[in-house]
This record gives sequence, structure tokens and C-alpha cells, in this order.
Amino acid sequence: MVRPLSINGRSIDAFKRNAVEKARQPMSAQLQRLYDQAPFPHRRPPFRQLNITSDGALWLLTSASSDSVLHYRISDNAGRWVAELRVPSEFRIEEVSNDVIVGVWTDSLGVPEVRGYRIHARN
Repeated sequence: MVRPLSINGRSIDAFKRNAVEKARQPMSAQLQRLYDQAPFPHRRPPFRQLNITSDGALWLLTSASSDSVLHYRISDNAGRWVAELRVPSEFRIEEVSNDVIVGVWTDSLGVPEVRGYRIHARN
């Protein structure tokens, strides 16, 4: 079972700061005011991203196990956990199917490259 995660004040402040820094002027000041007034929950979903394959399998990006590795939990279409996958944080999964993962790899210079990997099931 994947459980909801607690949110602390530092996490909320970092989220607000990051969003405001990314916003263009004059929207950043308005966004800051909105965030200052908005209520924030005490818990967040236990995953950051959800991908669904054509056969109904779920791929949950649960958390980063380190700054350089992303952790996925995979369940079949009946909801049974069937696998875990760790991928480098430079690779952002965009699409999954029954036998292929497609995503964007960003190199150390920030240059994106589309990559695909075949999935081989272990029996």
C-alpha cells in the first residue's frame, strides 16, 4: 500500500517560491498574493505522476529515492503490485505501453532527447 505523505511548512514555502520564480512578470507578484491567501493541505498524494498503459496497468512515480533516481511502482490491471522500477532522474517517462517506455532524456547541458526502451517481463 502506498500511503499519503505529510506536508510541512518548508515544503509549502519551497513550492510557492519555485512557482513564483518560474512565473513571468507581472504575474509573479499576483501569484505570490494568491499563494499567500490559499489554504494548503496537510497531506499530499503518495505519488507525483500516474501513467496508465493500454491494458490498464498503473505506473506510479512515488518519490525520488535520491536526487539522481526516480522510483516507480507498477500494478497490473487488477490492482496487484507487480514490479518496481528505478530510473535516472534525467529520464522523464512520458508514455508507457505493454512493452515500451518512451520519455525524454535531458543531458548535462540541458539538451533533451526522446528515447524509447523495450520492456522485458521476467517470468
